[in-house]
Amino acid sequence: MLKQSLQLSIILLTAFYPQVSFGQDFKTAVGGLRDFIMNIVPILTSLAILVFFWGVAEYVFASDDKQAIEDSKKRIIWGIVGLFTIVTIWGIVQFLGVSLSLI
Repeated sequence: MLKQSLQLSIILLTAFYPQVSFGQDFKTAVGGLRDFIMNIVPILTSLAILVFFWGVAEYVFASDDKQAIEDSKKRIIWGIVGLFTIVTIWGIVQFLGVSLSLI
């Protein structure tokens, strides 16, 4: 748990360091965070699609092995959950960007 919170702290400090050091206002800081999220969305989407298709391929090739079928089903579900999460976060960021007139 400590390792995860440390990693999250480093990511947030890295994302907000230019805003803090250059004394930017809230609108610019939120716009920078929005841009950061929008730049990382294609990478995360690609990873989620890759996990999904990896699970589909495993499911197709695991004909008799019940454990492999269960593992591939889990991978397919996590790929779908990842895609849903990424699209949801992307939609929320876009909505807040439009609502706060950042776009």
